[in-house]
Amino acid sequence: MLVIGDSILKLSEKIWGAQIRAYRGAKIKDIKEVLEDLDISMFRIIILHVGTNNLKKQSVHLMMTDMEDLLDTIRRKSTAEILISAILPKFKQYADEDGRRKMYNEYIRIMAELWRVEVIPTFRTFEYRGETITTLFAFDGLHLKPVGADRLKKYIIPFLRSKRADLGLGPADIHSFSTLVFERSNDKWVIEE
Repeated sequence: MLVIGDSILKLSEKIWGAQIRAYRGAKIKDIKEVLEDLDISMFRIIILHVGTNNLKKQSVHLMMTDMEDLLDTIRRKSTAEILISAILPKFKQYADEDGRRKMYNEYIRIMAELWRVEVIPTFRTFEYRGETITTLFAFDGLHLKPVGADRLKKYIIPFLRSKRADLGLGPADIHSFSTLVFERSNDKWVIEE
């Protein structure tokens, strides 16, 4: 499994039995360029977490066009199942981008069937009654604290398990994420099936 996207993934390096690729400041087109130069043919699942850095200066319409180009690139190079992680909420100085974030997340949800992808509604675990849970985010209001990264991991893994039949995963595929150890300082948590 390949998990690729922006720097939100930077604290997720020790999880999923997956290859994690996090790129600081990456926009949708940047990830497309990375994937054009990367051999992705061996991956059965590719999870994209990208779009956060597009919100400030790009319309949702252009973001959707860039996402279609990114998906076309993946499909040319791989038969992997594609999952798109929704854009997480932000706070502080980013409040003006929240409307575009919500619109983008809604559009990818609507387009999922046409695009033949699954959308992981990761934003849900970072909101409570429509408000951002600020304690999960670093001081900058954008990146995750370790507790936020743990929460992201613990949301995606059960999502993958619940969708394994839809994704065509067998027991060998599940094994790579059925008993994972999350490491954070000296503590360890094991998530078991």
